[in-house]
Amino acid sequence: MALPAKGNSANNVWKDVLHPWSWEILLCVTSSSILTSIIAILAQVDDRPQEEWRFRVTLNSLVNILSIIFRACLDLTAAEVISQQKWIWFWSAPMPGRPIGDVQAFEEGRSSLGALKLLPTVATQQPFAIVPIMVLLTSLAVGPFTQQSIRTVYKNVPSGLGMASIPLSNNMNSSGSWFRTVEQEHADYGNWSFNCGPRNTLFHALANPRSKDSLISPTCPTGNCNFPVLSAATEKAMDSTPLVPDYKGDDGDFPETLGRTDLETSIFNHSLAAIQPWLLATEAAPEFPTEMANEACVTRIDGLAYALIGGMYAKFFNGNCSWDPRNGPELICDDRLWLTQFWDRNHATVHSIIERFDAIANATTNQIRLGFLRPPGTPHCVEGRALRRVAYTRITWAWLVLPGCLLALDIAMVVWMIVRSTRHRDTEAVWKSNLLPLIYYKSRFVGPGEPDQRFPSADFDPLESSNSDRQQKLLNTADLEAVAKTVKVRFVKRETEEKDTAVEGD
Repeated sequence: MALPAKGNSANNVWKDVLHPWSWEILLCVTSSSILTSIIAILAQVDDRPQEEWRFRVTLNSLVNILSIIFRACLDLTAAEVISQQKWIWFWSAPMPGRPIGDVQAFEEGRSSLGALKLLPTVATQQPFAIVPIMVLLTSLAVGPFTQQSIRTVYKNVPSGLGMASIPLSNNMNSSGSWFRTVEQEHADYGNWSFNCGPRNTLFHALANPRSKDSLISPTCPTGNCNFPVLSAATEKAMDSTPLVPDYKGDDGDFPETLGRTDLETSIFNHSLAAIQPWLLATEAAPEFPTEMANEACVTRIDGLAYALIGGMYAKFFNGNCSWDPRNGPELICDDRLWLTQFWDRNHATVHSIIERFDAIANATTNQIRLGFLRPPGTPHCVEGRALRRVAYTRITWAWLVLPGCLLALDIAMVVWMIVRSTRHRDTEAVWKSNLLPLIYYKSRFVGPGEPDQRFPSADFDPLESSNSDRQQKLLNTADLEAVAKTVKVRFVKRETEEKDTAVEGD
């Protein structure tokens, strides 16, 4: 049978080396392009609102499709390298040779399960074959790793629906809010006292501190607003409780402003004391840094208003209460009815009394913010921003390291195989998964005896092999397939079948 003629050296390199690996080169280019596209897409959407994505297919679906194609390119390249390793496995076999069954093992190694089974076989004798096997196995993680890189985070962004506001008072002025009482007939003016309005406001905060009338209701079109001025002040806020000592007199009593009570059962409330500046322990102040406060967070109060508020609290918390078993759970406090709320129908505890004082302090503070003694024309609120919660895409780039490493290994494998094929192009051939060499070069498979002990086979030899054909250059895949088109054979299932056919021919 006539064999293809030899060409010049340049044509031989292309025909014997580069052309057989052209599909793998194309696969490497394709996988590189796909990974570049994935990175470009993710970079475009990184830290951007998800609502800006205008395509019908979701980002995750698009990346998943591209990662599937990317993995397919990696697996196809790795599978062909494993197939080529099959021939290298037998070309480099030491005496007395390797089991012919390894041919099947390498062919099965093109799948993930087969590659896992093949790994122990090549681990010590052909280490390079481990690389395509690991690429084939590790590529299973390409999809999950790519998907894991896409995260959703939520951010508050301006809604564009208007400004937000929250009540705040920067000034407390007693002008027009007080009068002087007359203690007795024909006497001079006596004490200063609040008018009915301010007095009712403070009394309401005391008697009903959890009322809705003392709640701060910000204006917020979206229900999600922030106030940068207050937020900045909150970040620098500190616990000033150590500045409010447990004052008590020589006789073991607390200050008159908090009511005289037995020392062993007394409760001193720091929240309430904190709104009365004269109770602060200035000697403890050096432990706290001094900061220039934002004007929006400062409330200025004139001296008279300051004194009137303190006087009202002194009266509020001064009173006598009595209890008798015949009263049941009720406490008798005469005209100081609000003091019975501390008794809580005989269920009072340290915690409940502290909570009550805290509620009174918060209600009083809120009434000040809502406009208690605020002069007309002064700022009554702090403006903020109306926000809305928006989903953003956040890319964790570390998850894309694995696909990048697999691509680098894939390219390195192909380059190494091309270099090896170039160096051994006169003695080896690039056959990869082609099975024709098993038929055409069956005489080259020698057993564990003399070098010319051929592997047992039938008499059919498409290349008319002889002892001299071992000196000829191995045909490449294209030449083998060209010869195969001119050869017709059939498989004889049993020996009698061949004799029966011969009789029919006669």
